[in-house]
Amino acid sequence: MSTLPPIDVAVSDDGSHMELRDRSGAVSRLSAEQVDALVRDIARRRAGMRPVQPAEPPLDRDQIHTADNLLWTVQPSPRQPAVEICVQHPGLGWLILSLSRAQVEDLTASLAFSSHEMMGFQMRSRD
Repeated sequence: MSTLPPIDVAVSDDGSHMELRDRSGAVSRLSAEQVDALVRDIARRRAGMRPVQPAEPPLDRDQIHTADNLLWTVQPSPRQPAVEICVQHPGLGWLILSLSRAQVEDLTASLAFSSHEMMGFQMRSRD
């Protein structure tokens, strides 16, 4: 189990900024845009660290980012022969996955299989 760094984080009452306070009492006051930039920078740097992120989602739901706001879109990639699946997370912003044709086919098959499994679960739960 990991421990958080010695920083206290608080959002202002009006939700307009976030304060980061270290143990010495020094405070950094960040706007939403600055927090977004910091999160992107931390994520970019984390991508180069060891150990790498696991290949499968952790079983502990507290270790993953979840969202159910259902804001998503699918569009052709402007840079490569791929499809982009864009999903908005309320705290992380927009995440874009570029998928090749083969990956789209794999995803389609996985969704079909998962939907079938979901229907089976719903049928069993009615009994």
